Amino acid sequence: MPRVVKVGDRGCDYALQPKSDAQLAADGLRFKCRYSKGVSGASNNFATKPGEIASTVKANMDFYANFEKSIGTPEEGAVSGKAHGLADKLFWDSRGLAPKAGVIISWETTDNHSKYSTVAAFINAYHSAIGRPVGMYGPLNALKVLRDDGTIEFTWLPMSSALSGINTSGLNQEKYAAKMEQVAKDNGINLVQNRNRLYNNGADEDYYVTASKIPFSHLQALSGVLQEDDMYDAKAEQRLYDHIDGRLRTYVPRAVLMVLTGQPNALYPQALMDGKGPEKGTLNDFSGFKAQPVAAVLAAQAAALDALATKTGMTPGEIETIIQDSIAKSVINVDINVAGQIQADPTVPTDPTGVTP
Repeated sequence: MPRVVKVGDRGCDYALQPKSDAQLAADGLRFKCRYSKGVSGASNNFATKPGEIASTVKANMDFYANFEKSIGTPEEGAVSGKAHGLADKLFWDSRGLAPKAGVIISWETTDNHSKYSTVAAFINAYHSAIGRPVGMYGPLNALKVLRDDGTIEFTWLPMSSALSGINTSGLNQEKYAAKMEQVAKDNGINLVQNRNRLYNNGADEDYYVTASKIPFSHLQALSGVLQEDDMYDAKAEQRLYDHIDGRLRTYVPRAVLMVLTGQPNALYPQALMDGKGPEKGTLNDFSGFKAQPVAAVLAAQAAALDALATKTGMTPGEIETIIQDSIAKSVINVDINVAGQIQADPTVPTDPTGVTP
């Protein structure tokens, strides 16, 4: 089962595929970042190919989308941002990128503060047009400023230390890479490119350093993995419960409903929840929630569906349809795991110490 990207994972970005996805994964890479090219860019040789995202996932890697027409395109402002965003909306939909997955916009000509407002205008227009979360690949200071003012939701630090004013004088490559990764960690940067070259300079190495605040990668968006500051919302649960069909409401306690929908908590995907916290409750009695391996949660969901089917005379598929309809009506972004819609790590540990989704 494909595994969602985690802090500490090593990945790569490239223009032309240096090795097969299977080989990239065999070499220890857990994700890759690949291009869109905006207006008139769908047929560009460097753009993400049809079927490439599916191939990446099949190889057990996660996928990040990256818009780069040219390194200075964001300096063109809002009109350009809207045009490229509309083009990329069609492009990434056609490539099968998960609907809520984000796109990282490249800007790396120079750290020119006078251009921040124009770059922000480009990003905002692109964001509105594409209808996805957006991040940026660019100078450290620009990443922090545009992140802190809410313009971007994800950050990727380029390998150029000069671009970001980082002192790496006299450092060999090993220490250079360590320095870039430490800077990323110290500044809450999500991805960092560390100047390590892979496959005879055919790809650049990247690390996932800091957990993103929202699902951003392809598999994160599919799984609905939440991050540490995304807390349980009792009102959202009530809205979901209110929309459950009357044929089921009699038989579906709230905690069982959380099992069926696989609503995630702050530390783990697909954890059981009724608001009590990860240290209380058990999987078996549904009285609270406790972080569990995905396999255990899937088993609990299947058992709950079978029990409901016996009580109601409906098939598990009919019950799933009712719950999915209730989810849509209550505007809660969760999926039903039993249908195999959520892709996650089957070996998620139950000890929350040091675990980051």
